[in-house]
Amino acid sequence: VRAQAKSNAQADLESAVEKTIDAFELSMRPLQKKQFECQARCVDSNAPAPQVQSCLQNCARQMMEVANTFQTEMQAFQNKYMRCAQRCDDRVRAQFNLGPSQQFGPQHEPALIQCADECSSEQLKLVPGLADRLNSVLYKH
Repeated sequence: VRAQAKSNAQADLESAVEKTIDAFELSMRPLQKKQFECQARCVDSNAPAPQVQSCLQNCARQMMEVANTFQTEMQAFQNKYMRCAQRCDDRVRAQFNLGPSQQFGPQHEPALIQCADECSSEQLKLVPGLADRLNSVLYKH
């Protein structure tokens, strides 16, 4: 879908995702604090370097799991949106009988925007589930 001014649906989706990420990052802070305190205890010990390194890695394990889950969830969310945007491209091309190498023109903009808005509205409905999945990984730790 061509770049255009953000519609209300797209702005609403962006805002909801930003709020979800902000809330997740805020909820992550106690786990981050726990990791840093654990790592401080590791380096405060008189243990040999290999043991200190192992201790540091163990302390970081939970945060790495959380970060990996966050990355996976956000990538899946974005991929779903991009697949919908690709369907918009395909739909408008079919509607106007455009080949893959033909450019969209101003006459195609309304159809592209309408379809992109539908994608954004559908994706917006998925944000609460995304937030629940992100929060569930935090509560496991």
